[in-house]
Amino acid sequence: MPKPAAPASPPCAPTFFATAAAFRQWLQTHAAQSAELLVGFHKVGTGRPCMTWSESVDEALCFGWIDGVRRRIDEHTYSIRFTPRKPSSIWSAVNIAKMEQLQAAGRMMPAGLAAFSHRKAGKSAIYSHEQAAAAELPAPQLR
Repeated sequence: MPKPAAPASPPCAPTFFATAAAFRQWLQTHAAQSAELLVGFHKVGTGRPCMTWSESVDEALCFGWIDGVRRRIDEHTYSIRFTPRKPSSIWSAVNIAKMEQLQAAGRMMPAGLAAFSHRKAGKSAIYSHEQAAAAELPAPQLR
């Protein structure tokens, strides 16, 4: 007889940051010893102070972390799971460009620089929407 499935661990409560600076402070204090953080965001229409998604990604990249899937909490909030970037992870063209800007601005931390230096060329800018060359049909099929 098969074992019963282990109960799923209850989801952790998201942490909301009013500013990107507050998220950066959390990363400075906890990034090296934490495996993940569920970050909560207030939707713009709520009028509640909250860093933007783009700001959160910038701060995460500085520390070698990356954002995951966005999930709805309720009609006013959503969450995104942030984790340290794995050495084998894919680097989007957008995040590569962000890294160059963050480096130029002097915002990078050693862990973020290390994660960026370990990226593989074969796993950089490989998403289908990032490919420059569009598929072309042979001339006979264009008629």
